[in-house]
Amino acid sequence: MTERRIVSLLLCISFALSAATGILFMPFIRFKLGIANESLWRMVHFYSTMAMASLICEHVVLNRKALGNYLRTSRISSLFAYILATIILVGVIYFGVSGGDLGITAPWYELDLYRARSASLPTRISFPENFEDGKADGWRLGPGWEVKLENGNYVLSGLSDKWSSAYPIVSGWFNYTLEARVKLNSGQFHVNIRTSEVPFRSRYTLGLGEKDFYLNRGINERNLNLKGGQPILKFNEWHQLKIVLNGTNIKVYLDDEPKLDYTDSDLALIFGGFTFDIAPNSQAFFDDINVSVGELTQMTPKPTKPTPTPK
Repeated sequence: MTERRIVSLLLCISFALSAATGILFMPFIRFKLGIANESLWRMVHFYSTMAMASLICEHVVLNRKALGNYLRTSRISSLFAYILATIILVGVIYFGVSGGDLGITAPWYELDLYRARSASLPTRISFPENFEDGKADGWRLGPGWEVKLENGNYVLSGLSDKWSSAYPIVSGWFNYTLEARVKLNSGQFHVNIRTSEVPFRSRYTLGLGEKDFYLNRGINERNLNLKGGQPILKFNEWHQLKIVLNGTNIKVYLDDEPKLDYTDSDLALIFGGFTFDIAPNSQAFFDDINVSVGELTQMTPKPTKPTPTPK
């Protein structure tokens, strides 16, 4: 077999692999094969797209004379076909290099995944967090947020005349349970879960207030209400909040009572951290925050600055 035929055969194989593991196939892989398999497939996608790019260059070099003759004698429609093929190729390579959709990290972070699976390494960075040292080390606090004394106990306090956020500087987790004691004094607040800025802004938003209780899904600036319900918080009282994220399912408990059970079968977000958002003219306290993780744990921290998500 000649060198040209070998390159052509390898090019067809790499193209088939990159297409089969491309972004359009990720929802099927995610829901049918699971997260671990998706990670493996994204590795295959990355290397196959890189191989395809290299093989295309080699193919052009080996066939440069025939290609040049064709381009000189081709019509406008043929040139358009080449331009369209180039755009598609660049798009496939871009998705291979940039990482993935809905918060899945790029394949060269596989080492982080491996280390996250290792039982010998810690699974948390700053949890549990009770702020008893009077500090919020490892947290990024927006305007109006501070650690303050409340009845002799240090708590994380949010009080602002505009939307403002507080969040730990971590990249996030896949399956995890978030627990916290919360106290709403006025207005409302959000707990954003599976928040991610890569490759675009995405999160679930749990809205809590004396008159509000709802779950939204936000991707970039588009928010979709998924489920609502009757108000569950009482002003000036401490409540134990628990949010359980398992695959596409979200469960919310308040004071050990189930309040929400929702499965996102449409466009599920499966990775990310959490943030607290305080609404304008609102005040809320947070304490005894804990995160327990499932099969995959925390990745290497990548500080980001999530945008508050108004209702």
